[in-house]
Amino acid sequence: MIMFTCSAQHAAVNHGQYDIYAWMPNGPTTMRQPPPKYKDQVTEKYIMNTLPLLDTTLEAMLISRLLSHVPKDFVPLGQYADHVANDPHMREPVKKFRNKLKAIGATIEKRAADQEFPYMYLHPDHMENSIAI
Repeated sequence: MIMFTCSAQHAAVNHGQYDIYAWMPNGPTTMRQPPPKYKDQVTEKYIMNTLPLLDTTLEAMLISRLLSHVPKDFVPLGQYADHVANDPHMREPVKKFRNKLKAIGATIEKRAADQEFPYMYLHPDHMENSIAI
């Protein structure tokens, strides 16, 4: 459960934040008036008066960009320090785990090949061994 939470779940929740929230209507950080109760009340002016102001929007975009940015010290899932990967008791389990990750990655790449907007956030090569905040 710890490995899942610190790798796959974190990648699924974290890595796509900017892609989703860079367009403010996908997830406005604030709304300046309540949402309409009826569809026929919605006008462009109502929407513009409801969405956050430009400075608030830019701050939210910056935060989502920083949170979803891949760090320079990124360590992919399945990559371990030499003393772990070369330990005689760990060598085979690590090799087996890496092979499973490669197979999962190949499946994801195959599915993504014909998609206009592929979901690559859970590709093992794009997941970290742990949460790096």
